[in-house]
Amino acid sequence: MIKIFIFLLTMSCCSIFSIICLNKEIYLEISSFSIFSSFNWAWVWKIDMYSLIFSFIVLWISMIIFIYSFSYMKYELEKVKFFIILFLFVSSMYVLIFSFNLSSLLMGWDGLGVSSFLLIFFFHSPKSVNSSLVTILINRLGDLFMIFSIGLSLIYYSWNYMLWPLFSMFLILMICAFFTKSAQMPFSVWLPKAMAAPTPVSSLVHSSTLVTAGIYILFRLPYSIWAEKSMLVLSTASLTMMISSLMAFSSFDCKEIVAFSTMSHMSLIFMTLSINLHNLAFFHLCSHALFKSLLFMCMGNLIFHEDNSQDIRKLDFSLINPMTKISGLISIISMMGLPFMCGFYSKDGIFENITESSLVKIFVTSSLLTALYSFRLMNLLFSNFFFYNELKKINLMNWTIYIQSFLVSMGGSVFFWLVNSFYFIYPMLNLKMLILIFIMSGFMLSLKSFYIMKIINFYNLWFKMAYEINFIYIKSKLMLKLEKGWLNFVLIIVKNLKIKVILVSTLSMIAFLVFVLVFYG
Repeated sequence: MIKIFIFLLTMSCCSIFSIICLNKEIYLEISSFSIFSSFNWAWVWKIDMYSLIFSFIVLWISMIIFIYSFSYMKYELEKVKFFIILFLFVSSMYVLIFSFNLSSLLMGWDGLGVSSFLLIFFFHSPKSVNSSLVTILINRLGDLFMIFSIGLSLIYYSWNYMLWPLFSMFLILMICAFFTKSAQMPFSVWLPKAMAAPTPVSSLVHSSTLVTAGIYILFRLPYSIWAEKSMLVLSTASLTMMISSLMAFSSFDCKEIVAFSTMSHMSLIFMTLSINLHNLAFFHLCSHALFKSLLFMCMGNLIFHEDNSQDIRKLDFSLINPMTKISGLISIISMMGLPFMCGFYSKDGIFENITESSLVKIFVTSSLLTALYSFRLMNLLFSNFFFYNELKKINLMNWTIYIQSFLVSMGGSVFFWLVNSFYFIYPMLNLKMLILIFIMSGFMLSLKSFYIMKIINFYNLWFKMAYEINFIYIKSKLMLKLEKGWLNFVLIIVKNLKIKVILVSTLSMIAFLVFVLVFYG
């Protein structure tokens, strides 16, 4: 399987440089499926610079995660099943990246949802079962949004969306589908729930696959189509960024902290897309995939030493290799945007292009909050730096971390060369120091973290309490209640307080959609 990834990486490298040199786009049609249907059914793939670069990122991170998993999952009894599902997961993302029509797009979209459910369900514990069901139910909601938007074409017998009277509703449904897949409010509760999966899966999901699917499709859509709904994207992403950053600052689960930071960065990319900075949004998407996968791998190394404990108040950071700590430091400072690291070039380009805009306050707040939880992670990581006592030798895991940290250190300048365009602005040196100022301000604020966390008592995401429910218990009661008829079953189940909370949460989501339709429709 590793040989397959190496072959695909080599082909991707050759294709990237050939496409860049020729400046061409290739369209590939696969119509062999028509023999199974009464109409002409074909897949159309678009191969250009953006799809090849992002596919290269996905393939590289997948190969690193596969090698990393050989050590991380070596004591598991169902290793073969894990690697098969993980390969199907990566293949679904690969189909989605190159898709140019609805049939292939839906195939990759649904494949990501089903395979992610199986990966989160892998440990078979009550927490894994509940988390996997929450994840697939919310992702099914996003699938419904997309299918309803496609179903509107059946009313008008046309795929020319611009001429539809309900074109505004179509845009809202599509944007809500993207929000669901990329964990934006109010559909973001599945992302921290997905932490029940093995850490290699979390590294892949939160860096370059499932959570980036909605953003990637929105990036591929022409801005002129959804420009009238850009304020909806901007306002929702701003709200998600604030809440997720505060949650990352107040959580005590090390994987949840990194998950909330993923939500914050996805919101930043959504905001960048909403102001029509597509190249910079794609640049930050690729940079985020590299340093976030490295951060999850470092956290997985720590969790492996601590026998699957994730509470930062109980973790002993003195047990991991100092080189692994340095790799974690590289990923954290890249996430903050320290100069000449992987995340610096994209953030610097974003700030340069919004200095004359009224949105600069939102991006300043984003950088400050990112520095806050980043320094919190850094403080925990180096609390016991000089007491190295590695209990388990896991050389394969360590080597993958070292290779990825080298790429994070050097990859930013390479991507800057690939994605750079003529509309970049190069202002004075004082403006170039903005990110350093934000980082230092975040460091000063993080010193007062105890008092800030007492003021900001965000323990749960919005709508999260509605999903704190034991689905196994409901499943055991299901057959008993169904024997008495559907109506009696509904009347009995509503007496349960947790079900009432779910109904309230569902009504809240419906109210959010009504609000969107009224004010942005």
